[in-house]
Amino acid sequence: FKHGVFFVSLTPIDSPDLIVQAIAETIGFPLSSHEDPHHQLLRHLRHRQYLVLLDSFEHLLSGASLVSDILHHAGQVKIVATSREKLNLLEETLVRIDGLAYPRTDAAADALAFSAVKLFVESARQILPDFTAGADDMPHITHICRLLEGMPLGILLAAAWVEMLTPAEIAAEITRSLDFLQAEWRDVP
Repeated sequence: FKHGVFFVSLTPIDSPDLIVQAIAETIGFPLSSHEDPHHQLLRHLRHRQYLVLLDSFEHLLSGASLVSDILHHAGQVKIVATSREKLNLLEETLVRIDGLAYPRTDAAADALAFSAVKLFVESARQILPDFTAGADDMPHITHICRLLEGMPLGILLAAAWVEMLTPAEIAAEITRSLDFLQAEWRDVP
């Protein structure tokens, strides 16, 4: 991509009307107050070769037509949009991202062979260096991985609790509510 690759976080945006501004700011294109921002952006992109990653589009779906407009007016611009829901555009190609492999039962004898379980154990050791996943813990760890469908961020957040809770207690908390999975890390969205 001759003119660059850009990551546009849509998480802090609360209105589809602000998507144009977010893209313009990220690519370093100043918008003029004298002309429609949408048209300005399309004109700027027309002769550019960009890859633009629009992250967390799911809460701005009514603004998806901008993606279509960009793809039609700026043929050398490519867009990757992450979203928990389809944008429902003709130009859309869906790529489903699944979680890590995890055991389908709590009693899996080879649980440590699954990447989700390995991630939990390795992450727990980062928090609590002497953490060991004993035979009594393994069914609860596999249960945690199943509850989280192998999603890496969920597993990292769950493992962060080993300093205060046992794997059995973590699994019980997640079963009650996924809101349990929160972190105070400064670098996690």
